[in-house]
Amino acid sequence: KLNLNTIVFHIRTHNDAYYNTKLAPKSNYISAANFNQWDYLSWFIEECHKRGIEFHAWLNPYRIKSSGYAAGTTASDVANTYSNYPKNPASKADNILMTYSNGAILNPCKEEVQDYIVDVCIEVMENYDVDAIHFDDYFYAQMSKDITVLTEPDQDDYEAFINANPSCGYSKTSATNKKQWRRDNIDDFIEKLSIAMTEFNSENGR
Repeated sequence: KLNLNTIVFHIRTHNDAYYNTKLAPKSNYISAANFNQWDYLSWFIEECHKRGIEFHAWLNPYRIKSSGYAAGTTASDVANTYSNYPKNPASKADNILMTYSNGAILNPCKEEVQDYIVDVCIEVMENYDVDAIHFDDYFYAQMSKDITVLTEPDQDDYEAFINANPSCGYSKTSATNKKQWRRDNIDDFIEKLSIAMTEFNSENGR
């Protein structure tokens, strides 16, 4: 009636899940869902396809919490809340960056984080007949009052990268270089995901 041909549906908002997985805690919004009895998302996707509507899965890759942690909350405090999810990189403080808005994100430079999000996407593709995957908020959140990137919590990671890659041409005191390094980290993740998705589609005839 409305000539809709696509639904973009949020299935991961805060390092959680609106679907059946062991890689992240269930979102509070679907806390009552019992996937062993009825997988509402599989049903919803099937109903979309019956009507000629594509189902696009929408994920936030890095965001753990936008705001609301008590002042003084540390990455270790956040990691403790994921102790029951050892496969989730947020279970380790080193994979977490605290933000200026009293929130937290997964650290995009960490290989464990990148590989985890790839695994999240491939698991969704394996278990649900999705037609596409969308991201938003796949960037670094603000971590200091004045956005002084050279004093933000990932500075040690940036300097470690330069030490390990002396020919990269980046300076430890260049904010422009560090911003590009951050973009490089996002690009690296997207490249890994593209390769994994292409392989999956090829192996599964999609």
